[in-house]
Amino acid sequence: MDGYRLMIDCSYWQQALGFGEFKEYVDGLIPRSTYGTWKDKKFKEHVKGAIDFGYDHIATFSWFRPMQNVKAQIDAVRQQLDGTPINFVWADIEES
Repeated sequence: MDGYRLMIDCSYWQQALGFGEFKEYVDGLIPRSTYGTWKDKKFKEHVKGAIDFGYDHIATFSWFRPMQNVKAQIDAVRQQLDGTPINFVWADIEES
């Protein structure tokens, strides 16, 4: 599977992650940064854990909510990314 990466997504709902326990099996992490304009409270902790355990690939996903202001949601993502090494954002857009 050359060129493929196995990554795990995580969010506020994963209160305690065993970063070291699954390091052998996955290449990176995709923590959720936002849900609409709500900033995931575990985002920075998950990013730090991924960095501390030496993951080479860290991205993020943001769940965009159709009924919320798009600009405000993008601004929330930007605020979450500030100070992180993340350079890839996956936008998940779903209706309720």
